[in-house]
Amino acid sequence: MVRRTGGKPQGVCFSSISTISDICKISSRKTQQTIRVLINAGFIKQNKRSGRTDEYRVRPANEWVSREELVEIRRRLKDSPQKEADYEIINDVG
Repeated sequence: MVRRTGGKPQGVCFSSISTISDICKISSRKTQQTIRVLINAGFIKQNKRSGRTDEYRVRPANEWVSREELVEIRRRLKDSPQKEADYEIINDVG
């Protein structure tokens, strides 16, 4: 995500899932799953934009979950149905 912000940790990534998938050379599905983990772990915050690509911002390291919590988040999301309700969407950007 930082690379998509032009290397600025405080920048905004507004690339589409398709673009991120192409750049990372992974499927769109895997990109969506990875973004879900990053949001839940507090690594990034998401701003949903109606009719436009979502915005993502990298959050400060002091807001990230611990390594142990990250393992649990990955396990929980892997085992859960792929529904938006399974994870928090952070709508505040700024």
